[in-house]
This record gives sequence, C-alpha cells and structure tokens, in this order.
Amino acid sequence: MVCWAIGLGSPVGLYLLIRLLPNGLTASDVQVLVRQVALIAIPIVWLVWLATRSPLSPTAIGLAQPRWSDLGWGAGAALTGIALAVATSMALAAWGFTVVANEQVYGSLATRPTWLILMIIVGAVISEEAVFRATVIPAIEQASGSTVLAIAISTAAFALPHIGYGIAKLPITFVGGLVLAGIFVWRRSLLTTVIAHTLNNSVPLSLVLIRSLS
Repeated sequence: MVCWAIGLGSPVGLYLLIRLLPNGLTASDVQVLVRQVALIAIPIVWLVWLATRSPLSPTAIGLAQPRWSDLGWGAGAALTGIALAVATSMALAAWGFTVVANEQVYGSLATRPTWLILMIIVGAVISEEAVFRATVIPAIEQASGSTVLAIAISTAAFALPHIGYGIAKLPITFVGGLVLAGIFVWRRSLLTTVIAHTLNNSVPLSLVLIRSLS
C-alpha cells in the first residue's frame, strides 16, 4: 500500500505544489525565482527521503553513480523524442489537428532574463523527472510487479496536465514521456533522463534564449 500511495500520490503532490506557487506567467522575476528554487529544492529533498526512508532503494529511483555514457544516452533519447514529436505533429496535421505554440508562455519567457529562463527549464525538468520517472515508475513497479503498468501510469500522469496547451499537445507529450520512461527503465539513471528532458525542452525555447542574449 505504501508504494501505491507514493506512486499515485506524488503526481498529485506536484500538481498541488505548482498551484500553490506563484504563477510563472504573470509573477514578477523575484516571484518566479522563488517558484523555481522551490521546484528544484523540494524534489531534491523528496528524492533524499525516497532513498533513505521509503521502501524504494537509491538504485530503483535512478540515483546511480554518474557515467559519461549518461550524456550520450541522454542526448540520444532527446533526439529520439524530438523526432517522434515532429512525426506525431505531422500525423496530427494530416488528420486535421493544428499544433500551435503557446504564445502566452513564450511571450512571458521573452520578458525574462536569460539566467531566469535557464532556471525555469531546470526547475521544470528536475521536478518532473523526480516525480514521473524516479518516483512513479519504481513505486508502481514494486507495488504491482509490472514495469509496463508503471510506464503507462508514469506517461499518462506526465502527459495529462499538458492538455491545457491544447488537445493536440496530449499525444506529443505522451510520446515524449514514453521515451523518457523507456530510457529510465533501461538505464535506471535519473541523470540520463534529466539530460534528455533538458535538451528536449531547450529546443523549442532556443529562439527565446537567443533573443534574451541579444
């Protein structure tokens, strides 16, 4: 029961935390800084608790010793995710669905300094990887004995909140989450998925970052 509670409750906890923190679109730079520090610090504390106090072992949650190969596998997973996202977008377009960028998000980011944009990327990645990969997958695996079920729940929990960006965004995010879940299960390295997710998120924000540097 403990593992079921951890696996199913952690996404809810993350959603509640995000709702309690200042709105990243409308808050001041100082408020966004506070938000991102919380989204980095609290998941790290959560991972420490998981590794030391929960039924899950450090190895199970992906806290393996860093290896140089993590960088290569992370980059490969990011490229795979991007390629599948493009292919999914093209398929959706062929079926009449329009995938559009969230102008409100990009407009808000364009007004932020470069260092804060980078913190926004890092905060999103660390909080999501700590919950959806490092927590949900091993907890559901241990509770149910099924890696397939763990991947399915992790990927669905990761994708569903993105429906706010439009219905067409759901399958794209689902595919990306599936790649991240797969590489996590295979490598059992949280660092690999953090690298992959960071590179994946940096691509659509690259123009905003370049603009902020100019």
